[in-house]
Amino acid sequence: MFYVYILENSQRKLYIGQTEDLERRLDQHNSPEGKEHLGKYTHRNGPRSLIGS
Repeated sequence: MFYVYILENSQRKLYIGQTEDLERRLDQHNSPEGKEHLGKYTHRNGPRSLIGS
């Protein structure tokens, strides 16, 4: 099953994504090692908080 999720960063910018493993994906978004799995914009504008799924 896939999840669609919405994240918000400290500048109140939103990011919408999809994943099969929500917990793993949130860890990737907020971890320094996550930059290997994320685009430059997404990694540069973190950390992020889950506001919906």
